[in-house]
Amino acid sequence: MLKNKILVISEIGCGPPFLGNRARLRSLLTELQSLKFHIDFAGVNISNEEKVATIPFVDRWVFDFITLQYRSVWSRIICRLQGYLGIKAAIRSNHQELDSVDSRMNLEWMDQARCLQKREKYDIVLVEYVFHSAFLECFATDCLRILDTHDVFGERNKRLEALGITEKWFSTTQEGEKNGLSRADRVLAIQENEAHYFNNLLGSSKAIFTVGHITANEILPIPPGKQLTIGYLSSDNPLNLKSFEWFYNEVWMPFRNELEGVELLVGGRICQRLESFRDIKMFGEIESVRDFYLYTHLTINPMIVGTGLKIKTIESLAFGRPTIGTSVACEGLEKYIGRGIMLANSPEEFVRQIKCYLLDETKAQRDGADAAIVIDELNQSWRDQLRLAFTI
Repeated sequence: MLKNKILVISEIGCGPPFLGNRARLRSLLTELQSLKFHIDFAGVNISNEEKVATIPFVDRWVFDFITLQYRSVWSRIICRLQGYLGIKAAIRSNHQELDSVDSRMNLEWMDQARCLQKREKYDIVLVEYVFHSAFLECFATDCLRILDTHDVFGERNKRLEALGITEKWFSTTQEGEKNGLSRADRVLAIQENEAHYFNNLLGSSKAIFTVGHITANEILPIPPGKQLTIGYLSSDNPLNLKSFEWFYNEVWMPFRNELEGVELLVGGRICQRLESFRDIKMFGEIESVRDFYLYTHLTINPMIVGTGLKIKTIESLAFGRPTIGTSVACEGLEKYIGRGIMLANSPEEFVRQIKCYLLDETKAQRDGADAAIVIDELNQSWRDQLRLAFTI
């Protein structure tokens, strides 16, 4: 039976289209609405700009979980007065100490979440990211508690440091990740490899569902002219920047003579970090990912490290654009290699794959048609898993 009142708690919304996690959340909300769920949204430190971008994809924006530093001066004064007068206690003595996975949590938010559930009586709560899994403890067992993982965060920064990436985001221990996952009744993994990892971590004690990035097919026409245009669309996060620098330094520049007649088009916020790069064309930030893919024949995804599902790979396939990617870029999609997804782990392999498209003018169109079939298969599988995960 589908019960239809959902609360989504998230620190990300449906912001810029080139940010993969935002695109994935936007897709997830759209799918849940198509299943006739009523979706309330509570943001965690979300900017007004992103809030505006998210509101069209939900039924109600019901609450903002905000840390003290994000509040106005007046709201801080009022909050402190309320606490002093006993109207609202920020931290109650019956709170248990939070786990290390909860370094981004605020105990005050847990009181607020309990009040929200007492008032609204949600059937389902969906929490985005394991570092906010403590929210799930605010909902009783008569509410289905679902954690959307997006990624694996156990020892994440250690893996990045091994590649010389010093900029850090959230990382926890495997035990911390296990504790966070254990709070959920059901866990959403974004790809099959991570579903297996979570199953092993939890000892199959939880229901794990694989729900990737569901996206509609739209096979775009191949750009006119004989020049072969390869696209790379990305945010400017350190992983993407490091990966593109590898492609540029190891593939693009050393083999420019062999790739005569090929243009490299780069789009998204990463362009702001590539001002000194030569022999590439900058598309800049975009309003619509479709606008970017209209100018490409195929795409690359030279990811050298990372977990999760590579959203840019899925979006490229959905627009009928085959992609050449590393094993990391193809994680969770291994069985589709050769069907619009071409594997390349060395500079020579990238060059060889690009030349195949350079020498055969119809290959991009043929492989793009195969890619669309792959997306249809993936969408069906992920939609089935989504319905199962949200069925009570």
